[in-house]
Amino acid sequence: EMAVLYLDVCGFTQRPSSTFAEQERVLIFLQVFMAEMMSIINDHGGTFEKNTGDGLMAYFGTDARSNQQSIRDALECALLMVYVAETYINPWLKREALPAVQFRIGIDFGDVTVARIGFKGTSSFVAIGCAANIANRLMGLIPDGGIAVGDRVYRSMPSGWAGTASTLPAVPGYVYIATGAPYFAWRINYRLTGVPVR
Repeated sequence: EMAVLYLDVCGFTQRPSSTFAEQERVLIFLQVFMAEMMSIINDHGGTFEKNTGDGLMAYFGTDARSNQQSIRDALECALLMVYVAETYINPWLKREALPAVQFRIGIDFGDVTVARIGFKGTSSFVAIGCAANIANRLMGLIPDGGIAVGDRVYRSMPSGWAGTASTLPAVPGYVYIATGAPYFAWRINYRLTGVPVR
């Protein structure tokens, strides 16, 4: 069981990239933003799986930590990503006359199989399972950016954080097998001023 985190840059395909100069500006942005996001994942004990150009995927819980700790690590990682982008990266981008970054994060928790796929000498890891699929779909519920989590993550959040969440539509196509109830999703309000975390 692992927490899976997806990150996707909003409006990336609308960034001008026809000329070499425009492509160079996009690459500068990606190098600064993605390198920092990968570093934050690493600092929180996450395993970075893949980069899709304007997005990335990581998972938390490949070691012996508890399920609760894996979820907390993924949430803290997401909160720090937003903070760093707003406090450091966007001001730097503005000084460099580059567009600010807006992005969305989806996090879910559940059974995941990680396997190496490819052929001799060329392969990469891939995560398979409902949690990975749901984490990806959660981003579709917040097209304007932010952090969305699945029901299993929400139910394991510290009470100080869960109190800042607002409901989203249920995740399309997913229900609890035992009850047939929809799988709910939540938007996390990451401005947690004055809320004690236990």
